[in-house]
Amino acid sequence: ADLNNWVRPEPGNHLEQSLREIQDRWIDDPRVYKVPVTRDNGHAIFTFEWPDGGEYAIADQDEFNEIIQREVFARLNATIEHDVRLRSRLRKAPASLSDIPGAFLLETFIENNTSRDVALAFDLGSNAFLFDVRFKVRLTGGDGHMLPHKLAPKDYRYKENDGVPGYGITTSVEQIGLNHYGTDALPVSGLERIKNPAPNELGMSEEPAFELLSDNPIPAMKGLVGALDTYLDSWQTHIDAMASSGQEEESRYATDERKLLLAERQNINDGVALLEQHPDLLQAFKWMNEAMLRAFEHQGKPIATWRLFQIGFILTQVRAVYERCCTESELSGHLDTAEVLWFATGGGKTEAYMGIIIMAMFYERMNHRLYGPTAWMKFPLRMLSVQQFQRLSYAVAQANIIKVREGAKLEGHPFTIGYFTGDGAPGMISPGYMEDSPYYLPKIDEFSLHKLRFISDCPYCNEVDSIRVVKDLSASRLKHVCGNDLCWSNSAMPAGSYGEGTRGEIGIYVSDEEVYRFLPTVLVGTIDKLSVIGHNKRFKALLGHAPYFCPEHGFTAGTKCEHARLERDDTGTYVSN
Repeated sequence: ADLNNWVRPEPGNHLEQSLREIQDRWIDDPRVYKVPVTRDNGHAIFTFEWPDGGEYAIADQDEFNEIIQREVFARLNATIEHDVRLRSRLRKAPASLSDIPGAFLLETFIENNTSRDVALAFDLGSNAFLFDVRFKVRLTGGDGHMLPHKLAPKDYRYKENDGVPGYGITTSVEQIGLNHYGTDALPVSGLERIKNPAPNELGMSEEPAFELLSDNPIPAMKGLVGALDTYLDSWQTHIDAMASSGQEEESRYATDERKLLLAERQNINDGVALLEQHPDLLQAFKWMNEAMLRAFEHQGKPIATWRLFQIGFILTQVRAVYERCCTESELSGHLDTAEVLWFATGGGKTEAYMGIIIMAMFYERMNHRLYGPTAWMKFPLRMLSVQQFQRLSYAVAQANIIKVREGAKLEGHPFTIGYFTGDGAPGMISPGYMEDSPYYLPKIDEFSLHKLRFISDCPYCNEVDSIRVVKDLSASRLKHVCGNDLCWSNSAMPAGSYGEGTRGEIGIYVSDEEVYRFLPTVLVGTIDKLSVIGHNKRFKALLGHAPYFCPEHGFTAGTKCEHARLERDDTGTYVSN
């Protein structure tokens, strides 16, 4: 009989009783708004004289509450009485919401009908709001059913799990239990953790473990390509099923997206083929996996294998590594495309592109690129963390150990890192015009040196908190050094045949001046540094325009060292000569 009609509880209902009990408790709560002191125009006075004694004159929250009640409220025995009402109705469910025979739609509203006059007495205008309102509904007859989420065709992946327990207006609806529903004024949508499928779940016989890939990687990588082929076939089967069931628009979206995966499959297969065809490229790939394995071991991380998305992305970039050293006739245009790797935070993106960088470092040394930057890691402002810098230092350190072990196969300057940011690191450290700077080399103090310590644990010997920053006036350098005399960096790192080695230091350059003079293998910095490309002539050194090397002061564009020495004059003051 009441179908389609709004039904409201009788006066004196449970809702009114509950609200009255709550309002009674508000009287004794010093945090709740009461009747305020007002001006002649009826507006509340919210200001009061702060007690003598400055900002600490009020001892705690309780004392502050007492002052507010005494100075701001005129009556402490009255709080605003909200008029809250409930209404519901039952009507036949529209066909757009349910195709279940005899289905009904239940609509329930809880409304704040507090009048403007009531609000004005508390100087609230017409804004007698109630916040964080929630209520629960239990069906005493019939059964509840999910309502459609009305997904777009492009969301075809989620249609099998489509459905919501209810629609909310300024709220969400959640299912608490069987035929039991509740609202939440602050909706929370929980996303399932993205699961990295295990290789055996995809039919792969071998997982992409670092140790395996450092020895015989091709069979496992071909297994990944085979797994992608199997997945592409199953996706096509799903597309055919959608098309045959009348979901033609959904099948078109799925077909377009399958084409994208097919292109990625081709890139991955191309990477595997290049590794098979070019022994030096394959060797660089093997050494990269060895370096990553040792880096994780030194950090004490139980990581022994790539996640599939990581190794898949690395394989798509094998051609990019190869074409940086190939002949012009072999260029395919691959380097003209910027690749994007997306994954949730903490998924391992950094390690994936770090692997590409380490592989490129090895491959370039094998192809007689003996010095200069291989990669520039650019981070958004304030997003570069010391932790990321430390992680990179471990991988580069292990690459150096492999480089020294392999000798003539990997000739050239050691692998190094440069900190290249707009803020957080000094620009110039040795010219005389910088003598008023806290980073002027002859005057720099221990506090400033410590601020420039970008790693704390040694990436070579793994000794905790062993790194310190020292100044070297003769070379105009700020050096990260390990305090352990037996550390590989102090005992086994070569000094170089003409002074190009980094024995006695970690190989980290922290000032712009040192970056331009020593051309680190990996630059780590923030994107604001891009602005120097067009107006700083020293930047050209990073692009290969400094072919001469001074053992003391680094690379230079001319055949004679252009860097001034720091020497004491007759008064004992350091000057640049």
